[in-house]
Amino acid sequence: MVSFNKEDILTLNNILATAWFVWMLVGTFFYMDALDLNMATGFYMAVNIGYSIGFGDIPEAGHLDSQWFSTVYVLIGASFVGAALGMFADSIVADKDNWFEQEKENIEYAHNIKYCNRLTRVCCFIVFHKDKLRAIILWIVFVVIATFAAWGSNEEFNFGNSLYFAVSSLSTGGHYSLPGGNREWVYGLTGLYCAFGIPVMGIAMATLASFFINVGSIEDTLKDVKAPVTKQEIDMLTEFGLADEDGEIDKGEFIILCMVRTGAASPELIKLIEQYFNELDDDNSGTLSIDEILKN
Repeated sequence: MVSFNKEDILTLNNILATAWFVWMLVGTFFYMDALDLNMATGFYMAVNIGYSIGFGDIPEAGHLDSQWFSTVYVLIGASFVGAALGMFADSIVADKDNWFEQEKENIEYAHNIKYCNRLTRVCCFIVFHKDKLRAIILWIVFVVIATFAAWGSNEEFNFGNSLYFAVSSLSTGGHYSLPGGNREWVYGLTGLYCAFGIPVMGIAMATLASFFINVGSIEDTLKDVKAPVTKQEIDMLTEFGLADEDGEIDKGEFIILCMVRTGAASPELIKLIEQYFNELDDDNSGTLSIDEILKN
């Protein structure tokens, strides 16, 4: 697994943001020219196609060049979505790697609110999960604003229609498009709403799902560690060269065994680490000097 430091992540985010801006700009100007649209509607169309929303209120029938462009454009958009999902996956893996510290914090939190009243528990829950709740609250704000904006700017929309439009747009469902004859700024504002709201909804839904994902339990881990050692496990360690055949398990070998049992590392990974150790051990002493480590 490739790991990134904060500077790498910042650089990657800047590259993705720049690529997204150029992608939106190219789409906007193309649809302005190909479909004879103004800038606001061209941007709306770029978001509509690029994010694969598919409102369908601006047809491309009869515009073969536009259809070819849209085919490529939506594939590029899917690549952006894939990159975003990859970043989410990295975040989930990072959370799983830090599950032990998170579990300790959860145990401490549960202990602190054990004898609190209901109102205090709610307040503590909000404070403890403030980082996660921020994304969900932001998505709710997006939906509320869009609902009332659609309701106030379109005579054909009632409150139910407006809410349906606001949520389905951010889910890229595109079930309900804008009525025809809207002013330019309505299309432009809708494009902005979807361009930024769709990622916000993705983050909010991933955050909401994280409340129901159990990444680990200290009690279950201790059960795995303290379970009786089997002959098969000893044979496995010996086979991979992770335990010698002196009939004893030293502290290092026992730690390796526990790491394998809890899923923290696989025998193959540990074998690779051992091979790297041997590469650093120039004098084959079985230990590494500071000079050997720094030299490599």
